[in-house]
Amino acid sequence: MADKPFPAYEGDDPYFFVSYAHEDAALVYPEMAWLEPSGFNLWYDDGIHVGTVWRQALADALSKSSGLIFFATAKSVESSNCLKELNFVLDEEKPVFVVQIDDTPLPSLLRLSLSDRQALVKSKYDPHTYQSRLIGALSTVVPPVVRKASGTAPKSSMSKIKTDPPSIAILPLTCLGGDKELGYLAQGITGDLIAKLSQRIWHIVAGQAEDVALEPREVGEKRGVRYLVSGTLQKGGDRIRVTARVTIAATGQEIWAKRYERSGEDFLDIQDRLSNSIEVDLFDPIMTAEEQRLRHVPDEELDAWGLCARSRGLPVVDRASRDRVRGLLELAIRRDPNFAFAHSVYAMVLSTLIYNQFTRNIEEDRKTVVDHANTALRLAPNNLLVLEQVSFAHRICGDLDHALHLAQRAADASGRPGNTLASALLLRGRFEEALEIGRDSNESATAGTMVMAALAAGRKDEALEWARRGTTEYPQNFLYWVYLAAVQGAQGRIDQAKESVLRARDIVPTFTLELFEKGMRIAWRGKDEVIDPVMDGLRKLELD
Repeated sequence: MADKPFPAYEGDDPYFFVSYAHEDAALVYPEMAWLEPSGFNLWYDDGIHVGTVWRQALADALSKSSGLIFFATAKSVESSNCLKELNFVLDEEKPVFVVQIDDTPLPSLLRLSLSDRQALVKSKYDPHTYQSRLIGALSTVVPPVVRKASGTAPKSSMSKIKTDPPSIAILPLTCLGGDKELGYLAQGITGDLIAKLSQRIWHIVAGQAEDVALEPREVGEKRGVRYLVSGTLQKGGDRIRVTARVTIAATGQEIWAKRYERSGEDFLDIQDRLSNSIEVDLFDPIMTAEEQRLRHVPDEELDAWGLCARSRGLPVVDRASRDRVRGLLELAIRRDPNFAFAHSVYAMVLSTLIYNQFTRNIEEDRKTVVDHANTALRLAPNNLLVLEQVSFAHRICGDLDHALHLAQRAADASGRPGNTLASALLLRGRFEEALEIGRDSNESATAGTMVMAALAAGRKDEALEWARRGTTEYPQNFLYWVYLAAVQGAQGRIDQAKESVLRARDIVPTFTLELFEKGMRIAWRGKDEVIDPVMDGLRKLELD
């Protein structure tokens, strides 16, 4: 029998009853060991004292619990004691959370008893996503409490620095108006955001209705989170407006806000579009806030997450900055070899350096990219960010069919086909399908990919629209000015195209047609049907 992780909870605060088969202690105790410090009080059969009547102690513990966590395995689904505990809780109409820690399917009778309660299958998720999903589910019943640390690990020891991605509470949207359907829409968007963000690398906590009236610092302390996502929802005619915000819990500082408007009669479609847009837009402000939070912490004291965040904020402009970024990511991997995000970011960054012709040994670095991409996928096979980043890495350096497969999986997981899938389709010659993604979900597809797809498909007017959009939204990105020049050149607007090239050279004075084409051939794997329409437009300009 494995050693018990901690004494069972005794007290008057809310707690969960843990149901499991004794033979599974070696599997279940490690789950309890991370769940209890996450802020949940747990009662299990360690809490039955000598001399206590066994059945009565179990009945009392079940009756007073806020819900039951059932760790389902081949042994526990056949255990009469576990089934009795389940039936007792179901009779009292308490919440039941089923966690399948092996791949044993639930028996039909048990599935019938659990009705619409969905099981969380551990093997479907990487460790970070799995833990976030379970925490998020339990938080809908009992908000987690902040545990006081028992001590501080020595910062000089890399092995003692725990990887700690940001924690975020998703608060219920506030409806401005008494429309009942609007309330359902608010609940749907909030639930979608919790589910979608849990597929990233962050720790997501479901906020409660009472949190909305509290000060940010109070919510942060109560839920044990760094950031709060909140917002309002209102309706005017057939238009729905959401204003979303991100706040630093400890200070109350609002670091991002954006207003979204959608129209239509299909609330489910509006819910999908709003939650997709907000989920995509949240990434940058939270990552930027993390970079700022850690900016004064020395590299040797940063965890793997912090090193990844720091590398993101550093531009690569010369060999020294290139080596600095690579060094940070290599240190992150050494610090936590099982942190999938560090491997996938390293693979993605190194891929970018390769097609920007900024590596020492391209063939050796290609192999390094694929090795780290595959390691990330092994560690986190269902994490959305990992899927997208590994797809990108394989698109540049690995297997193109695998890149497309991973991009499709990422699109299925997120519910929104975005730029990762559009780029993979473009590289496989499926230009119209790539364009459809941009037309249908233009908030998640980059203008650059759409320019190339439109030119490859012979749609020059559409390519011009996308190129202009790129230069409007990202005027300091020289690539968009080059793409605009390529489209203008293809349309015979030579003077305008040359002006666009001058804008590009203002941003990157070293731009030459020769270097650009070399990078294009690396980035797009020498696919003439993708590269030539861009290069043909630029060659008409007879650049130096």
